Amino acid sequence: PADADATTPTSNTDHVTEPQRRLGSLELLRSNRQLRRLFIAQVVSYLGDWFAYVAITGQVQDLTGSNFLVALVYVAFTIPSFFVSPIAGPIIDRFDRKKVLITVHVLQALSAVGFLFTSQNRIWAGLLAQVLITCLAAFVTPAVNAAIPNLAKDPEELRQSNALFGSSWGAMTFAGAAVGALLAGLTDRIESQPCGIGSQMLVDLGLSTMRIMTNNPSKYGGLEGYGLEIVERVPLSIEPTPENAA
Repeated sequence: PADADATTPTSNTDHVTEPQRRLGSLELLRSNRQLRRLFIAQVVSYLGDWFAYVAITGQVQDLTGSNFLVALVYVAFTIPSFFVSPIAGPIIDRFDRKKVLITVHVLQALSAVGFLFTSQNRIWAGLLAQVLITCLAAFVTPAVNAAIPNLAKDPEELRQSNALFGSSWGAMTFAGAAVGALLAGLTDRIESQPCGIGSQMLVDLGLSTMRIMTNNPSKYGGLEGYGLEIVERVPLSIEPTPENAA
């Protein structure tokens, strides 16, 4: 008789599982067109937010010279979304997310018209415009995060997408402020407080020297104060016209 303890031989493949698929960020963006489009739009949005922060704070500093009002610009960039977020979530869950995002960005563009009316006596117009833009921005991140699971094709894409989108905010905060500060320096807005932020970021990255385009040599002293050495001043060539010819 057969041994009672004997077991029936099993195939070696019975317990073999397929190796888990590992997906890189670039491969994800290449293979999933919908996630790629959403990611690019998100990056441009975040980049523009902090690029605009440099321009707005610089404008307020130039028009008023008030550090208090400059601080209010940062408040307008951050605090309003705290109050709007509790109602943004239910609205996003109730309505089509794509239509919500389109509507929000159109309203943000209309709100930005307020910056055109900002002047020394109407700083409130720019602050109000930024408050409205920040309130509307509270709808964007929840809508994007809710859309990612619907666009990911499998759990690995979902995992990688969450990591990629989650890191984009911090990266674009740095990039937007740094690029804005560089352009501000090239347009002679180097004495404004935002240039200090961008200059410190550039120094942290190891940048120590730079060339600057300006016709006013006294304007680039602020950059040197943060540890950047101006090795060359490139003058801007302006052709004579009937209005400025002597």
